[in-house]
Amino acid sequence: MLSALMARGVRGIGVNQDSMIGLLGELVSHPSQGGVDSPLPVLNVISAWLGAHGVDHQWLRGDDGSPLGIHGEIAGRDGGPTYVLNACADTAPFGELAAWRHPPDRPTVEDGWLYGRGSADSKAGIAVFCHILADLAAGREFAGRLGFVFDAEEHTGAFAGILRYMETRAGTPIAGVMIGYPGNERLVTGGRGFLRARLNVHGIGAHSGTSGRAGINAIERAAALLRLLADRKSTRLNSSH
Repeated sequence: MLSALMARGVRGIGVNQDSMIGLLGELVSHPSQGGVDSPLPVLNVISAWLGAHGVDHQWLRGDDGSPLGIHGEIAGRDGGPTYVLNACADTAPFGELAAWRHPPDRPTVEDGWLYGRGSADSKAGIAVFCHILADLAAGREFAGRLGFVFDAEEHTGAFAGILRYMETRAGTPIAGVMIGYPGNERLVTGGRGFLRARLNVHGIGAHSGTSGRAGINAIERAAALLRLLADRKSTRLNSSH
């Protein structure tokens, strides 16, 4: 759901609230359930809107040509850092249709709220960001560069869209990313992503029939290491409160 009041925070740069909500409704009416629907229809809507409003953009595609997202970059007048606007174009599945107050693929406004799958996570972010991009593309009254990416395969857990986007950057630095998650109560600063590591834990072998305790079990060492890591995380979290 998205409250119509969400647009208040961006009125200062000339965003038309009715237009933003209209774009959001169109995005919601094109289902893009991760792992269920092709993201092509909703990406076509985004591409058409950006093109009509003078925002240059390119497509992200997989090795087989499948659509993975829309991206681009707007350059300001002066040099400066690059920031990126990001919101995923696919959504969670509908789930049990009978549990929905309104059909998930039919945007419905009721008491100032817009209902439909994606009206919060994260098609609302796309609708807001598209209007910001159109406003900046017309005036370019800012320093630095503003990139944007609306990626698919986020809800599948494959993250193929955002991974392909990072490949297009070829290591070009990004100063920060603003993600269009739902909610206008506050700005949340956090980290996103995964750090995967493989650790080899060694023990000391011993004969199973020995009368002493010469061996060291590698599993016990691994368990001790995990306890140390867990304790370190808990200590860090508690100290930050």
